[in-house]
Amino acid sequence: LLTGESRHQSSVEYIGEGVKILKKYFNNVGIEIYPLETQEYRYLHELGVDYLSVYQETYDTARYDEVHLSGPKKVYSYRFNAPERGLMGGLRGVSIGALLGLSDFRKDAFATGMHGYLLQRRYPAAEVCFSVPRLRPCAGGEHTRFEQVHDADLLQVMLALRIFMPFSGINLSTRESAAFRDNCLGLAPTKISAG
Repeated sequence: LLTGESRHQSSVEYIGEGVKILKKYFNNVGIEIYPLETQEYRYLHELGVDYLSVYQETYDTARYDEVHLSGPKKVYSYRFNAPERGLMGGLRGVSIGALLGLSDFRKDAFATGMHGYLLQRRYPAAEVCFSVPRLRPCAGGEHTRFEQVHDADLLQVMLALRIFMPFSGINLSTRESAAFRDNCLGLAPTKISAG
């Protein structure tokens, strides 16, 4: 169940009503929503939510501050601690990640791995997954403020995460080409987006 970052547009209660409907059709329900408090995650878990996806976007605090100018998303630590609050609220698993290329992708990949490792150490029964989205150039767009993450770089990040945490899930987005996804499937990812 995916929402935007606006609590006003999709309240926790509204999301809860959606979860009730989804539980009629699916064994597992995951959410990718704005960060919540522990008791709000517990409420959604009691309605049937099992998994949480929340992405830090970058672990570089200066860059994070630069690209998040206002609003609730502006508070780095609140977003960073959302996966742990979800696990404290009873969720079975979390998926974390950085938007590779927003800052130094090598440092963000390392920080993502360490974040996952620390969550796994603290909550050994939890399923910890990684997502590895990357910024891509767009037609006619400027790409000078972002570091280009090439296919070989992305594969190296996924393989490093696989070696570092061999039992973690790794999600690969359909924003990647079919050829790239097909060539990676047997190497590192455990899940791909439907596409």
